[in-house]
Amino acid sequence: MRSLLAGTLLGEFVTVQARAVDYISVGLAIGLAGLSLADVLALNIRERAAELATLTATGWRDRHLASLTVLEALAIGAAASLAGAAAGTALGLAFGGPLVPVLTAAALAAAAGLLVTAAATIAPLTLTLRGHPTTTLTTE
Repeated sequence: MRSLLAGTLLGEFVTVQARAVDYISVGLAIGLAGLSLADVLALNIRERAAELATLTATGWRDRHLASLTVLEALAIGAAASLAGAAAGTALGLAFGGPLVPVLTAAALAAAAGLLVTAAATIAPLTLTLRGHPTTTLTTE
């Protein structure tokens, strides 16, 4: 699979060929970003275990805790995705890329970031719902 960057300011100087290893590198970077997000969420949940146990003891159901966890993850993922899309758009336009393809790529990247966020939420979500509130509160 080959893609060429031609007809732009950057393309006048250099023709870039995207090779399979480039796509693999992008996939690895996205995978590492998802793992990093899952790690941040898991640490956040572990640090707030007493708070979550208190919410459970006061009547919050598992679906409420799951909603809280997913909303936190989506907020983090949306902020990162939008920042990355904005940076990519700025760089793409600075190098003379056409507006519509650059904006389309940025929108697809932001949407993919949210999908990675949703996938990265699964492991921390199980961590949220796993513990029993009395056990957590007695260890605090």
